[in-house]
Amino acid sequence: MGKSAWLWIAALGGVVVVALSYVVLAPPRLVADKENAPPAITDAIPPQPQNLPEAPKSLSVAEEQKSLPVAEEQKSLSVAEEQKSSPVAEEQACKRDEERLVHLRATQARDELIRFERELGCERLRPQLLRLGESILAQAERGEPDATQRPRAEQPNPKNETERQAPPGSPAPSSPPAATRPPPTPVAFEKALLQAANDLFAKANMADAPQKAVLVIDPLIDGATGAESNATQLMERRIVDLVRSNYPRFEVARFSSASLAKSPVVLIGTFTAINNAGLAGGPRDAYRICLALADLHTKKIISKGVARALPEGIDATPTSFFAESPVFAKDASTDAYVKSCQGTQPGDPIEQVYADRIVLASLINDGIQAYNAKHYKDALDLYQSALLTPGGEQLRVLNGIYLASYELHRRNDAGEAFGKVVDYGLKGERLAVKFLFRPGSTEFVRERMSAPYGTWVEKIAERTIVKKACLEIVGHTSATGLAAVNDRLSVLRAGYIKDRLEAGANELRGRLIATGRGSRELIVGTGRDDTSDAVDRRVELKVIQC
Repeated sequence: MGKSAWLWIAALGGVVVVALSYVVLAPPRLVADKENAPPAITDAIPPQPQNLPEAPKSLSVAEEQKSLPVAEEQKSLSVAEEQKSSPVAEEQACKRDEERLVHLRATQARDELIRFERELGCERLRPQLLRLGESILAQAERGEPDATQRPRAEQPNPKNETERQAPPGSPAPSSPPAATRPPPTPVAFEKALLQAANDLFAKANMADAPQKAVLVIDPLIDGATGAESNATQLMERRIVDLVRSNYPRFEVARFSSASLAKSPVVLIGTFTAINNAGLAGGPRDAYRICLALADLHTKKIISKGVARALPEGIDATPTSFFAESPVFAKDASTDAYVKSCQGTQPGDPIEQVYADRIVLASLINDGIQAYNAKHYKDALDLYQSALLTPGGEQLRVLNGIYLASYELHRRNDAGEAFGKVVDYGLKGERLAVKFLFRPGSTEFVRERMSAPYGTWVEKIAERTIVKKACLEIVGHTSATGLAAVNDRLSVLRAGYIKDRLEAGANELRGRLIATGRGSRELIVGTGRDDTSDAVDRRVELKVIQC
């Protein structure tokens, strides 16, 4: 074979090698180029998607926000079910509720407040929750929306430019922290009262009311204790003077069954010591005034008025009946009154329990006024009539029968009446007795008020044995003094009551325990250490598992 033939063979082999390398290496580049090429414009029907597994898609910010309330609701429901279905230790429930209370203070969300009130498992946090609720509702009354009810224009837009331009896989931009609104500024008492009252009457929706509307005042009370005081009575007198001089459309009538038969407008209100900044455990440096008008014809709240007052010059001394009442306990009628004022907005229905018992409330009020005027026989007759009325088994009625009987020197009747007060508290599994101790001591005060303490102890022991109950005796103190000293003192006082109970009834040995809370569960919290905050120095009896 010639030299030229060999050269042709070599050249042909090189071509084959180059072709093979092109076939092997070219497809990835061709596929890549094909995928990156712009799609051709065509009128053909687009190919149907193949049954290929899809990559997981992340929720948009809007979808995540939409799913949050559902998740929160499911979470709250699960918490409620846990409380119902499995016994949770009180301390665990309180720890969980304390964390939830901290969260609520940050969010200020009214929907969450309503759920929390319904699901609260730690009763000792209820006063704090009540005060926080007042603060949140005050914002609503001033027209300040919470974070869950802002107008759409104020809501963060999940499709903003930053999100659209963010590369895939990058974290979503964080929202700026919400600005904290400053609390309302308290003003002098008289000015705050006029501000709340003028707002109340000026904004009243009277479209369906007659030209001359009957107005009655269901006595104003302390929002934490349910007690009437010198301050609340002064507020009522000032409001009556204001109505008669500036609002002639309203005709003020006495709070009585005859007036209530005319389906009048009823003024209700609370006056409550609060920490103005909403701090739990903070000093009570202001009073919150809450006024509401309830139309008994439409069964709705038709107006609200709120303000905050400085504490200077305020006489919060309870009236005689409330100062001398031996027991403090939760009462459905008083709770309904407070909620109708503090937990409503114009247009909301009146609390049903309050509406159902308002005529009875007028009868009880007559009894309280008779007692305060030292007409003890009249007071006793009125309380006994109230007790026979449907819904009449209320703490105010039972306390009233005891007090009037005691003042009439009917000691046996008074003892039996106090026994019924104890039964009422044990039925609700909690009873706070206002034993008054000497400052820094476990000895009772040597005053007229302490004379019946021996009978109280005897009846508590007797009724506890009858009910075959076991009790946790919890001591409390006011905020005055060092916290560590108050903690120790509260335990010693509870121990003293425990020893007195066991000394008179051997059957109770082993069924009582004594604990102390110091000043951590204040109800009034003003630290005045007088009759206005006597309930802060209470000894509480709580029914526990034997």
